Amino acid sequence: MRRYYDRYRQRRRGVGFIPIVILIVCALAVLFLYRETILGFLDENPDTAQYVPGFVTSALERDLEDWKQEDLQERYAQLNAEVQGWQIALETAAAQGQAKFEEVQNNLIEAKEALNETKEALDNLSEAGANLKGSVSGSASD
Repeated sequence: MRRYYDRYRQRRRGVGFIPIVILIVCALAVLFLYRETILGFLDENPDTAQYVPGFVTSALERDLEDWKQEDLQERYAQLNAEVQGWQIALETAAAQGQAKFEEVQNNLIEAKEALNETKEALDNLSEAGANLKGSVSGSASD
């Protein structure tokens, strides 16, 4: 029994490699997940920033800039799509307005032609009336 116990104690002497790796991974995960909070804290407390290694803050700042850039690009894409939608709507409205303008212009031209025809008919009628009046007065004097 003693022999088995000695082997067990010999294997269990150190902390072990796996728990140390797990702790390091957990610490890095916490830093990764809370990097914006850490940067905000460091911005609010500049005297604390002197205790944080420079490579950590520069990496966090780079990540924050990348996120801001991605957000700006997404916002630009959304606004660009919205502007294109409005541009298409304006072009459609302009095309409809142009078609309506051409329709009104054609109606105006037709109305003007009808007015000219009516004027010609009225002139012909008045000329015929004058001719009739002249022939009636000429036959009455005979």
